[in-house]
Amino acid sequence: MSKIILITGCSTGIGRNLAGRLGQAGYTVVATARNVKTLADLRVALKQPLDVTQPDTIQEAVGQIIQCYGRIDVLVNNAGYAVRGAGEEVPVDKAQQMFDMNKGVINQ
Repeated sequence: MSKIILITGCSTGIGRNLAGRLGQAGYTVVATARNVKTLADLRVALKQPLDVTQPDTIQEAVGQIIQCYGRIDVLVNNAGYAVRGAGEEVPVDKAQQMFDMNKGVINQ
C-alpha cells in the first residue's frame, strides 16, 4: 500500500521537486499551493489549493485528502515565504506574520 504524502508549498523549489520525485517513486502525493494553477504540469495523484495562513483552506484540503484516501501518512510542511528589507525598515507585524507562518503557527 502506497504512503499518502501531503506536501505544502509545491509551486516552486524544494516542494515542487520533492512532489515530482516522490510521485515518480510510486508514492501517492498530494501537492498543494496557494494557486493550484502553478501545479498544472506536476505529475502527482492530487493537486489541492492550500494557503497555510488560511485555516479554512487547510481544513478543506485535509478533508478532500481524507475523503479520497482515508488518511495522510506523511506531511512535508514545506510552505514558507520571506519579507525582505533592512531589519529596522520591515514593519513588525509583517515580520511577525512571516515568523509565525514559517514555524507553522496559525492564529485561529
